[in-house]
Amino acid sequence: MNESIEKQLQRYLTMIFANVPKSRKATELKQELFSNLLERYENYIQDGKSSEEAYKLTVESIGNTDELLSSVTPDEDLQNKINSYKKMKARNIAISVALYFIAVASLIGIGGLSEIFGKNEDVGGIIGVITMFVICAIATAIIIYTNISVPKEVEPYVKDVENKSPDKSTKRGKIFATALELYWLIVVVIYLGTSFLTHAWHITWFIWIIAAVIEKAIKLFFIGYEEEADKNE
Repeated sequence: MNESIEKQLQRYLTMIFANVPKSRKATELKQELFSNLLERYENYIQDGKSSEEAYKLTVESIGNTDELLSSVTPDEDLQNKINSYKKMKARNIAISVALYFIAVASLIGIGGLSEIFGKNEDVGGIIGVITMFVICAIATAIIIYTNISVPKEVEPYVKDVENKSPDKSTKRGKIFATALELYWLIVVVIYLGTSFLTHAWHITWFIWIIAAVIEKAIKLFFIGYEEEADKNE
């Protein structure tokens, strides 16, 4: 099977689907079209057509794609809802990440201030822990609310895409997957290093929660980057 032809067809379909929001239905339609076009191309080759002529005939066989794409393209009102939810989710995730960092900083800061001002360190530590838990609870509540408040009609355009693993068959997917693996390795090192140095195992487990939220933010960024990159290809 001609790999260069596969890439040409994938590039052609990417161009066609450039303005179609990513969703399960759009992905399935794109994969179905790719399989059909590849099969047609092979049939043209078997009929004695040249590679260039077979590709041209294959592409022309698609015809008008407007009606086909309309089944997976949201109308203007739905697109506005999708964009609005994505912006809201990105903002809330960013706020939650910041709150988790503030929670850890408050634990360290309050404990340090009690020592500086000669106050009871145990009391300062307790206040710091309570403050951290309250801030973390607020951050977690924001994330939970964001995930459960997605409009039903918007859900297929955000849930299916965000829950997908990186496509390792693409260069960007390989880079992203490798970066995630490296990210979690760094998280493990930070967790173990912090825990052994501070002996605060009862607190450092929060690193995993913060890391998971940051990973979500990274995925959201990657999805947005892929959509823009696909449009520009």
